[in-house]
Amino acid sequence: MKAICSGVLVLTLVLSGACHTLDVPDFQASSLNDLLNNPSAAAIEAAVTGLLIASRTQNFTVQRGYVETAGVMGRESQSLDPSNSATNPSRVQQLTAAGGTTVWTNAYASIQAQNIVLQALGVATTLTDPQKEAIRGLVLTLQANDLLAVINLLDSSGAVIDVKSAPAAPPSPVVGKAAVFTRIVQLLDQAATHLQNGGTTFPMPLSTGYTGFTNPSTTFLQFNRALRARVAVYLGDYAGALTYLQQSFLSLTQPLTLGVYHAFTTNPGDASNPYFDPLPRVIFAHTSQLADAQLKGDGTKDARVLAKVVPITPKLQLGYPVDAKYIIYSSGAAPISIVRNEELILLRAEANIGLGNNSTAITDINFIRVNSGGLQPISDPYVPAAGQPATLLDELLYEKRYSLLFEGHRWVDLRRYGKLATLPKTLPTDKIFPWFPLPDAECLARTPPPPGCAVPAGF
Repeated sequence: MKAICSGVLVLTLVLSGACHTLDVPDFQASSLNDLLNNPSAAAIEAAVTGLLIASRTQNFTVQRGYVETAGVMGRESQSLDPSNSATNPSRVQQLTAAGGTTVWTNAYASIQAQNIVLQALGVATTLTDPQKEAIRGLVLTLQANDLLAVINLLDSSGAVIDVKSAPAAPPSPVVGKAAVFTRIVQLLDQAATHLQNGGTTFPMPLSTGYTGFTNPSTTFLQFNRALRARVAVYLGDYAGALTYLQQSFLSLTQPLTLGVYHAFTTNPGDASNPYFDPLPRVIFAHTSQLADAQLKGDGTKDARVLAKVVPITPKLQLGYPVDAKYIIYSSGAAPISIVRNEELILLRAEANIGLGNNSTAITDINFIRVNSGGLQPISDPYVPAAGQPATLLDELLYEKRYSLLFEGHRWVDLRRYGKLATLPKTLPTDKIFPWFPLPDAECLARTPPPPGCAVPAGF
């Protein structure tokens, strides 16, 4: 990533979460004023670079990052930090609001910064109209993805969609999940319109995580439509999902890894992947990952789990049995997927199951089973063989589990289908929780506190 200039520091350090408080004094107000009142092309381009950097911050903190948090809740991983022994119990025994707070704070700080960039574009005179449109499309796509991360963690607790940039403004209302998804859809569709008018290049370089997706009106638009397809599946709009998938980069001839990623490096001053834990010291694969994997024809495990999880000497860590670690993030420079081809193919299968097009879905499922898992194809019509789930939907969820292992999807997928009760409990005292409550600061700022402040009951 490019270095963050002073204007971007104002955006990324001064702004905070939806409560509109200031985390640090504004030592560079003049830079912010320049960005809003007399924005140069260089200042806007640097600010957008800062937004791309900020989009990674959902995963900066190992104990509270999005992928790790969703992974613990979905029993993909266990976070067992000897220096913070409460991390795992606060999610799987007695839920606390803190588990979703960092993602909430980072997402809304990013959204506030995004809104400032959009405001600056409205008065900028040093960028061409296509350049402005390209930036608007990029910023709104990032904003939709930030909101999606928030609502994936908080679900029925709701979230804020009216994000104000004035620090002294009263707190915005918390709205329900349906309204949040309506806003996400609106943002993605508005972004798509801007991208279509955005020409062939962005006025600033994107990170290496966007390699192959740097043309606003074609490839970046395909990325936007991929996110739109995911949201459509979440909403049960299966016919719409198939349309958006056609407009995405889904391909049976391109690598399954093709996609957009959060990029990390081990360079001084940059951020490294927070889930690279080779010992491991903190992050362990849940004991169910190797145990639940289906067998290939030669009797070995699903190739996906073998490529992502390896056994370790069994032991107790903070009272929890552990026997495996993740190798999916194999270095500090390993990227984290935002969306990639393998997910899109499985989303198409999921949409077709939702529409009753089972044979079409089975074709895509078998493509992934054979090419990614090294497994035998399933039958058409589906009749489960030994070790396979009872229904075609459960088989699809098995494929998503191992294709997207430790990428933040399983908990969300099982919740959508009312299948959270199928998650394992490592200890008798463990519980399954469906979502996080609103952060404490959001509840204290509002009278009366919103309904989402209540901690959901576990089971």
